Amino acid sequence: LCLPPMNAHHLLFLPTHFDSSELTYILDDFLVWSPDGRSLSRDDFTRKFTALKDSKVILDSLFTSIAAENDKITFQEYVRFMSVLARAPTHERRSLIFHLVAGHESTISAARVSEYVREGHAMFPASVVAPYTAEEVVYSQFSDDHARKGSPDGREPSLASPMTYDAFERNAHLDPDWYSGFGLFDYFYNTIIIPMDNTLGRRDLSLSGILTKKKKGVARSRFFIVRDGFLLKYKGKDQHLQRAISLSGAQVQLCFNPDESHRSYPFLVRCGTYVRKLRAATADMAQEWVHVSRANAKAGYRYRSYTPVRGPSPSTFYVGGREYFKKLAEILPLAQHEIFVCGWSIVGELYLTRDTPLREEMRLDNILAERAAPLCCGFAR
Repeated sequence: LCLPPMNAHHLLFLPTHFDSSELTYILDDFLVWSPDGRSLSRDDFTRKFTALKDSKVILDSLFTSIAAENDKITFQEYVRFMSVLARAPTHERRSLIFHLVAGHESTISAARVSEYVREGHAMFPASVVAPYTAEEVVYSQFSDDHARKGSPDGREPSLASPMTYDAFERNAHLDPDWYSGFGLFDYFYNTIIIPMDNTLGRRDLSLSGILTKKKKGVARSRFFIVRDGFLLKYKGKDQHLQRAISLSGAQVQLCFNPDESHRSYPFLVRCGTYVRKLRAATADMAQEWVHVSRANAKAGYRYRSYTPVRGPSPSTFYVGGREYFKKLAEILPLAQHEIFVCGWSIVGELYLTRDTPLREEMRLDNILAERAAPLCCGFAR
């Protein structure tokens, strides 16, 4: 569906996960950087996203994968890309990052991954890139156990062997850095999505009313409510709940020509195994259902959470054990009064840093015992 992006009436018809308020925000921001009001050249794009100014590999991959014309990205292409990285379910993000890294090829080579990771480390802030070298990433993806599973005979492949999409799919499940694009997605998220969420604020939108659905050719009217991230279905307004569908990561799309009159106005709800085409009485009502449903379908909060970041918070969250234990080793000796330890299973012999050779002073029990002495606290080994 190719529609002129300047008409706000058409924005909800674009195949994205954004609601109308978000689409208007993104369009207004896009127009600031687009000289012709319809597309971004590479120069326009890097004026907006300054971290990519000196990029070669990543910038080329973006324009190759996103733009139908390699030298310009239209608004439709731009907003679709932002929608996938911010709101789309996992399989859409996985497909996008594969095609970004692969470029024109149907497989990903070790050399290509190395180039991509190296440039990401050079381009993006340390806060959005994983603390792994290009060599570590390449080895983990092309030499370890889950890479071998992508080989037909199960043998360990050569680093020169390219990775097919099937092998990439298996690896991506085990390595969360694929889903962040090795810093690329987080960079765009921080640059576009977080400012947008901050500007629009928290919006607890809800909607209720009669919609029609067809089953085996027979039209049936049902009462629906959208609220708190769910689509609730009732046989009638005052009757018992029949079904509750979580909208997290749902795709909700208008399915009619906005410039023509219709007997009813359909929109498609696709969420996991639930796929239904529902019909509203008017075009405005259909657009309102899509707007509110998308606002309730935000699977795109940071790290795929169903809830937004709330703050201010004194806590720092760590995903990887290496980063967490390294920071723990730095913080524990600074305790002034007490150290409160809570965990499912605490092993005193745990080395918080894995130096070669291992250092006894980095063992958890030794760190706690050393700090306990001046604090006059009892500590039993």
